[in-house]
Amino acid sequence: MSEKLVIFDFADTIAKLSPSKEELLQSFILEEIDLNIPLETIAEVYHYATNLIFYSSVSIHDINAKKEFYEEFNQNIIALLGISHLIDTSKLFDYFNVNGQHWILKDEVIELFVELKSKGYLISLVSNFDTRLYDVLNKMKISNYFDSIFISQEVGLEKPDTEFFKLPLKKHNIKAENSFFIGDSYLLDFIPSNKLGINSILLDENNKYSVIHKFQKISSIKNCIDIICKE
Repeated sequence: MSEKLVIFDFADTIAKLSPSKEELLQSFILEEIDLNIPLETIAEVYHYATNLIFYSSVSIHDINAKKEFYEEFNQNIIALLGISHLIDTSKLFDYFNVNGQHWILKDEVIELFVELKSKGYLISLVSNFDTRLYDVLNKMKISNYFDSIFISQEVGLEKPDTEFFKLPLKKHNIKAENSFFIGDSYLLDFIPSNKLGINSILLDENNKYSVIHKFQKISSIKNCIDIICKE
């Protein structure tokens, strides 16, 4: 087998926040105005907002800029839920920080990495994250599985810029058609990687793209192995 490369996104692809942003916002709203909005409704709003309003680890360098971004982002989330007239969004940033979110690895990721390695695949990571990601990966004890890691804040590029996706291809001298990209965002992950000719796989855990069938998508991260090993 000629050398092949599997590239992963990080956030919401191989790892997730605990508690989730949906759970924290639900708790915040319940505490503030005694309104219990279903998690499914909040998740729907977050899905569309995060696909249209992008946080930039390249341009946001300090806590004030981060706070300014999330103030506007939270205002949009609350407005989409129809409760702007009831909620003071300025409290949300501190609420999220105080309640201690942390990253946890999704089930079966280690098993997936082990299987890919056993079949001779190179594994790379491309993430719109800051350099704290190295500490997160070390705590998860998965750093050693990656043959390369590319972080937005470090390289000065971010998704959906196709130049960002070219970095692992250049690093390992592998053609796009001999590589795979797995990510959870249609706009940030699937579209740009697909444009380069990479075998793009969309992680669609909540079946948001159920009516579209002419592209590769999976409902669980472990299922990508079925597509990769068929190629």
